[in-house]
Amino acid sequence: MDWREREMLLVNEKAFGNRLQPIMEYWFEQMGYLYKITMENHMFVLVKVSEQEVVAYHIHDLKDSNFLVQSLSGKLAVFTDTEFDWEPTSFGEKLFTSDEIQFIQNRDYSGLKDHLHKNTQLVQPFNVYEK
Repeated sequence: MDWREREMLLVNEKAFGNRLQPIMEYWFEQMGYLYKITMENHMFVLVKVSEQEVVAYHIHDLKDSNFLVQSLSGKLAVFTDTEFDWEPTSFGEKLFTSDEIQFIQNRDYSGLKDHLHKNTQLVQPFNVYEK
């Protein structure tokens, strides 16, 4: 990659970041899942939370309320009826607030949703498509 391609890549990345900035650290609900839009290590991340699992995705694009994402290193947490001892990884700790972690650890999906609603952290839903 020469310097012109690198410059164009940086310009595109900055424009993408500017489009995401108004919704960073907000959540939305879609098809029974809660999603958090965040950033970690200079990477835009979409985290999907349900009562069964927590999965992180790299956000590649956002067009017309549609996220194009690619799965990161798999599930951050998988919950079963018999086993429940999830502790967030250092990566997980950076993605969530301590209150959010508490709700997730307790598998309190509706409590998390109520908490987000009370703190006006829920935005209009987006569609999510995996790359």
